[in-house]
Amino acid sequence: MKFQHFTSLVTLFTLSSAASIQLPARADQIRYRPSDNGCQQSIFYGSNQKPLQLVKGSGSEVFLIQDGVRRWITDSQTFDQCGFDYNDVKQIFDEELAAYPEGFPISNDKTLLRNSEFQIYIIINGTRRLVSSNIFKKYQFRSQNVNFVRDDYLQSIPEGPIFR
Repeated sequence: MKFQHFTSLVTLFTLSSAASIQLPARADQIRYRPSDNGCQQSIFYGSNQKPLQLVKGSGSEVFLIQDGVRRWITDSQTFDQCGFDYNDVKQIFDEELAAYPEGFPISNDKTLLRNSEFQIYIIINGTRRLVSSNIFKKYQFRSQNVNFVRDDYLQSIPEGPIFR
């Protein structure tokens, strides 16, 4: 290595060490804490229960990094029912988050999801089932419990029969 390149590296290291900018943390791995509600069906584990990461970018969405894929946790009830802890969520740069390919979102049974066409679906046994406005009223669902999801996320969930 030439002396000139070595000097440049030392200068770069010195400058980067002197910078006191607060950067988002890299995601630390956590261990899954199983719950009794069947959330394990949403999150498949091998026998060794691989470590997981809970992360968020600049938005409010929380993602589970599992096997190198980011999976959006669609609502706080699902997050809580899966036994996750908000203290384990690390904020990372949006660019780092975008580097992970998108996987299936995580939604527990009875989660209500809405697409861009204002169609509402309920998640039952890992499938999305269309809910008509009459059925929505019949079961006294609440609009504040409906989570908006991108169409491609919704399409990634297998479709089941219409909810009746």
